[in-house]
Amino acid sequence: MKPFRFRAHAALDVRRRIEEDARKALAVEEERRRQADARAADAARAMCVARETLTDAQRGGVSGAELGWHQSWITRQRLEVDARSRDAATSAAAVDRAVTSVQAAHQRRRTLERLRDRMAARHRAETVRHEQKEIDQLASLRFTARLISQKGQQQ
Repeated sequence: MKPFRFRAHAALDVRRRIEEDARKALAVEEERRRQADARAADAARAMCVARETLTDAQRGGVSGAELGWHQSWITRQRLEVDARSRDAATSAAAVDRAVTSVQAAHQRRRTLERLRDRMAARHRAETVRHEQKEIDQLASLRFTARLISQKGQQQ
């Protein structure tokens, strides 16, 4: 019998490459998310520092102009925290989309691999049946030859 050959091997290679590309894209998105989370945390820390600075200034006595400046600074820090939090949420959503893409690519690749495995198993079973059939035919020929030789010796 001919050796097993999976005709859709090229398609399987393409699906592997697609899955690999999806995994690379996921790694990029995860790095962007990590950076966005770090920027959000930095912005939150900066806002805390601004609040502490205002509190210290109020304890030491502060003019109205300085108080207004500190409040504006804190407002700017809060806006920065909000913007960085939105960026982090956007990055998290991009990671979720990338994870979904990897899962879909993996599923499509595994579908073809399972098809290949089933076809290979079917081919192996067919090969075993074919070999067994040839062995049975050989055994039958030997048995017949033995019977013929025994009848020839008896006559």
